[in-house]
Amino acid sequence: MLSIFPSLFNFSFFAPTILRLATAWVFVSDGYQKTFTKKIEWIADFESAGLKPAQQIVLVIGILELIAGLFLIVGFLTQPTALVLAIISLAYIVLKIKNPSALPHAFSFYLLLLAINLSILLTGPGALAFDWPL
Repeated sequence: MLSIFPSLFNFSFFAPTILRLATAWVFVSDGYQKTFTKKIEWIADFESAGLKPAQQIVLVIGILELIAGLFLIVGFLTQPTALVLAIISLAYIVLKIKNPSALPHAFSFYLLLLAINLSILLTGPGALAFDWPL
């Protein structure tokens, strides 16, 4: 295979780590917002989408995203965590298709999160993770 920078392939083991940390940041940040800082806005978004009881759903999803994001940061149970986050991302995509104004981020944002989580699921945690393959 021709490549402009073939020596960078030596560092390919770090690619899943970069994806894992980037998606962890997004989910920790969104989970924190849903749980603490912007809970009312997220509840309104979920209610506008017809999800009831929105307050409990936002709380559960927020805590789940926060914990899953922290798991991804340290690389603990990475593949099951990525699967859970991929399912959440897929649910957000379906919700966004049904009601485009239901969620604050664009459709492409949730699609990108789905793709990243599926990539982590398939490639594993990468470097600097607790569940590095034995």
